Amino acid sequence: MSREGVGRTISRAAGRLLQVQQAGLALISSELPEVLNLSTRVLVLRHGRVVAELPRAQADQERVMRLMAGLERGAA
Repeated sequence: MSREGVGRTISRAAGRLLQVQQAGLALISSELPEVLNLSTRVLVLRHGRVVAELPRAQADQERVMRLMAGLERGAA
């Protein structure tokens, strides 16, 4: 199975688990579209520290990347 196929499989399984169990999941990935698709809340890390905690509605790909790069300050 390709890396993309594995990612999609994990995303589907995690999505079903979260819907059925109403559980929490810490997902660490460089695949931002997948992370954002599965998230209700996003914590952004920079140099191993949380620099922002955002509700999903405020976490678009561009903003998360700016926070990761240190180009924007977040509320952590």
